[in-house]
Amino acid sequence: MNWLEKEVTNIELSKKLKELGFPQDKGLFWVYIWKYPENKYIWELRLLEEPLYDETLGITEYIKAYTCSELGEYLRNDCPKNYEVFYTQPFDDGFMVCSIDKDGFSEEYPDTFDKIEVNSRAKAVIWLRRIGCIRFENKKKDNKTSKVRK
Repeated sequence: MNWLEKEVTNIELSKKLKELGFPQDKGLFWVYIWKYPENKYIWELRLLEEPLYDETLGITEYIKAYTCSELGEYLRNDCPKNYEVFYTQPFDDGFMVCSIDKDGFSEEYPDTFDKIEVNSRAKAVIWLRRIGCIRFENKKKDNKTSKVRK
């Protein structure tokens, strides 16, 4: 795992975020691309101004790779109403997302532990979306299929 893969959501969590309707606009993307030396398709991180399909480059699928900062915006803006603030709690072997309620008590978000901080935040954002705290009424959304059309 290279340094960049520690700064963005892994491919599995990126897929879940996309399935749940999270925007797929500019930034870092996991692209499914043909690699000639290996003679196979692989997932690779690329910086794109906008999602693209480009068979000439071998790109047949793309999925947004979210950063800690991007996920932090969702956690700050869409935190359940009974919580005042969220934070990422570091442990010796990983991270967990927690919140402080209005009375000053800390509570862990369920199933958010991960060895990599950005993946811990992604798990928290997925949970918030599933319980209805995150909505996209006023947010740009692109949920087009990411497969190349023939």
